[in-house]
Amino acid sequence: MTLEEKLLQTNVGPQWAHVGIRHHHGIDLPLSALHSKKSCGIGEFYDLLPLIDWCKKVGLDVIQLLPLNDTGDDTSPFFALSSTALNPLYLSLHKLPGAKEKQLEELRRFNQFPRVHYHEVQSHKFLFLRQYFEEMGPTIVKEKTFEKFVEDNDWVETYALFKVLKDL
Repeated sequence: MTLEEKLLQTNVGPQWAHVGIRHHHGIDLPLSALHSKKSCGIGEFYDLLPLIDWCKKVGLDVIQLLPLNDTGDDTSPFFALSSTALNPLYLSLHKLPGAKEKQLEELRRFNQFPRVHYHEVQSHKFLFLRQYFEEMGPTIVKEKTFEKFVEDNDWVETYALFKVLKDL
């Protein structure tokens, strides 16, 4: 049996079949290092879109990111609090429906620094998210997509409780 045949018979065989068993070329980076003009002091999920386009243009076919899991107050992506919850710090706030541009501009001032001011950015982004949820939360929790997300992800309510208790 060839190595290719062995790989295709593993648990991740379907993924290998999808990407192809051949040489791949790409980059590895922490999302936090990927800034755009719309970022709020740290790389955000939507900042990946121009990177994907650039990689395709220059012939790269793999983008590997450091872990994106929620790390709480820890700055290391390797100290995840959850194997399923993504770090809300990477949310692209400008994509939130009804996000106020004035508040976003205040957060974008963190883009001027050559390094991520992790705790400051986290504090300001989370304050923004709390205020956003106070205003938009009653509408969001009634939406079918939100209800379906909670229904499809049985870990969400337990994790939310954990986060609340952890912050007491």
